[in-house]
Amino acid sequence: MQSIAAEIDENGVVRLLENVKIGRRTRAIVTLIDEPLAESNGVTNSSAALEFLRASRLGKQDRISDSEIEEQITEARESWD
Repeated sequence: MQSIAAEIDENGVVRLLENVKIGRRTRAIVTLIDEPLAESNGVTNSSAALEFLRASRLGKQDRISDSEIEEQITEARESWD
């Protein structure tokens, strides 16, 4: 499954805001967001977020294990009392 930013005009015409390569005909689900459109100047929020994540990778020394994450979640959950 993949999410793609798009705009739909008053006539129901869908315009994708990102390049999509699909090897075959496929189905899609469209979710309407009830908020005004921001001017995108060709850069979508999702592509900007992906670029940020790619450019901001954590070094191995900064990463923690799954078990350490679970311990932190448990500690935070139990501290709410």
